[in-house]
Amino acid sequence: MISHVGHYSQDTLEDLIGKDVFDVLDSLEKYLVKVSSEDNSLVRESAVYSIQSGGKRFRPLLLFTIYKFLGGQDFNSIIPLAAAIEMVHTATLIHDDIIDGATLRRGKSSIVSKYGLTEAIISGDFLFVKAFELATLYKSDIGRVLAKSCRYVADGELMEEKMRNNLDMSMEEYIKIVEMKTAMPIAAVSKSAVMYLDYPEEVIDSMEKFGIGLGIAFQIKDDILDYFGDEKKLGKRLYTDLRRGNHTIISIIAKNGLNDSEKKKFLEVFKKSNKTEEDMDYLLSNIKSKEIEKKAMDIAKEYVYNAVEQLNVVKNEEFRKTLEEISNKIITRES
Repeated sequence: MISHVGHYSQDTLEDLIGKDVFDVLDSLEKYLVKVSSEDNSLVRESAVYSIQSGGKRFRPLLLFTIYKFLGGQDFNSIIPLAAAIEMVHTATLIHDDIIDGATLRRGKSSIVSKYGLTEAIISGDFLFVKAFELATLYKSDIGRVLAKSCRYVADGELMEEKMRNNLDMSMEEYIKIVEMKTAMPIAAVSKSAVMYLDYPEEVIDSMEKFGIGLGIAFQIKDDILDYFGDEKKLGKRLYTDLRRGNHTIISIIAKNGLNDSEKKKFLEVFKKSNKTEEDMDYLLSNIKSKEIEKKAMDIAKEYVYNAVEQLNVVKNEEFRKTLEEISNKIITRES
C-alpha cells in the first residue's frame, strides 16, 4: 500500500483527494510490476527492482487527481497511462544515477550499483520502450506529449552537462535546466490528463502551464532539501550537488550575495572535484543560512502561485482548491 507521497501522511491526502485515488495507486503498483516483468525479459529483475524502489508516485497521483476532479469516472482506463508516465520517470532516474555515479536511490542501492552499468542502461531503455508501448493504447496526441517531454529531459541533461564548466551560472540558466528536466515531464502529466478527457485547447494550454510552474517549484524544493533536509527522510546523503560542483538555486543565491573577492574564492573552491572536509565547511558556511533557504522558498512559492492561477480556466472551485493544496504540500514536504 502507498503509505505516503513525499513525507506527509496518506490520511492528510485522503481527506483532500479521497480514498479512491489511493486505492487506484495501489492498483497501479501491481500493474507496474506486472508489465515490467512480462515477456520473460532478461532485464525484468532489474526493471522490477527499479520500479519497486519506492518513490513519491507524485506524477500518477497528479494524473488521477486531475482526472477525478474534472469528471473522470473510470480510473482503470488510465492506469496504463499512469504506468507509462511512471516508467518514463523511473527510466530517467536510472540514467541520472548512471551519469552522477550515484550509489543510493531512495535509501536503497541504485540500480547501477546493484546490477552494474550495462544492465542499468538496458533496464532504463527497457522501461522507456514499455512506457511507449503502453502509450499506444491512447490517442496519438498523448503519446506525442510524452515523447516531447522525454526530448526536453535529454536536452536539459545535455545543457546541465555543458553548464558544469560555467561556474557563474545565472538563475535564468538554472531555471531553464529545471524546466526541461523536471517541469516539462510534470506538464506532460497535467496536459495528458485533460487531453484524455477531451477538454478544449484553452484548458489544455493552461494545464500545461500549470504543470510547468508546479514542476519548477517541485525541483526547487528538491534542491532546498539537498542542503536543508534530513538524510534519513530523504534516503540519501545531503550536499550531493555541492560535492559534484553542480549549481542549484541554493549555491546560486549564495554566490550572488558575495562581493567580488569572496565570490572568486567561493567559486574556486566550488569547482574542486575532490573537496576536503575543510572545503565543504567553507562552502557550507556561506550557504547554510535561513536567509538563503527563505529566498529559495519564496521563489518556489511564486512559481506555485503563478501555476495555481492557471487553474482559473476551469470553473470548478473544488478542483482549484484541491490542486492548490497539493501544490502547497509539494513545497512544504520533508522528502
